[in-house]
Amino acid sequence: GVVHNVAGLTGWGPVLAGQFLIVIADEAHSLRGRSSARTKAVKSVCRKVPVVWALTGTPMPNYVRDLWALLDVISDGLHGNYYPWTKAYCDGTQGAYGYIDKGRSRVEELGRRMAMFALGRTKETVGLELPPMTREVYKVDVTVSAPTVHDGHRALDKGMVVGNALRATAFAKRSVVVQQALEAVENRQKVIVALYMREQCDFIAKALKAKTDHAVMCVHGDMSPDGRDAMAKTFRDLDGPAAFVCTIDA
Repeated sequence: GVVHNVAGLTGWGPVLAGQFLIVIADEAHSLRGRSSARTKAVKSVCRKVPVVWALTGTPMPNYVRDLWALLDVISDGLHGNYYPWTKAYCDGTQGAYGYIDKGRSRVEELGRRMAMFALGRTKETVGLELPPMTREVYKVDVTVSAPTVHDGHRALDKGMVVGNALRATAFAKRSVVVQQALEAVENRQKVIVALYMREQCDFIAKALKAKTDHAVMCVHGDMSPDGRDAMAKTFRDLDGPAAFVCTIDA
């Protein structure tokens, strides 16, 4: 960035000397780790800066508590300490094995506080020039059979019949999914393959990597949140074709 010479600015020169006048933090949800080196470094840059903007499409990736570090950075500490804040807004309590802060509480109050400085916009209001969304349904003929009598009876178990049917059809569609994704990548497109099961995610990503030299990323619940963010950023920043294979939950 550039530190502007403001020595001659009447009244403010001495106060702002040697500082940034504005900080814009893009992808600001990556500051949710209150003890991370990244958050501490950004906070040191933002300290006493008059104007700080944080840009993000997902301010709370997982829990309400994810907001605290972000608010702490952009307000220069005005939201107070972590534990009183999470007791107020995350239903924070001391459990038998440590502090529990994954809940939410006094949501309307937090919303009112956020409304004082948070600016939200939808794609309609900012006028993004996006093409219309289209949906295509591919019908796939599959044959699902039970390899043994035991597996057949298990598949018909009323308590498991829906889950078993979904799993069986998911496996049967693998080759079609791989082929569709491969065609998109080979046509120099970026493609996202969203799945429900981790084993599907691993299988399809591995199959794509074996058939193309283009980038293939695989993201699911076995990865840390920071690892998922890094993989997503890499995918977004790539100029060329790539496949992003992920579980929907992750």
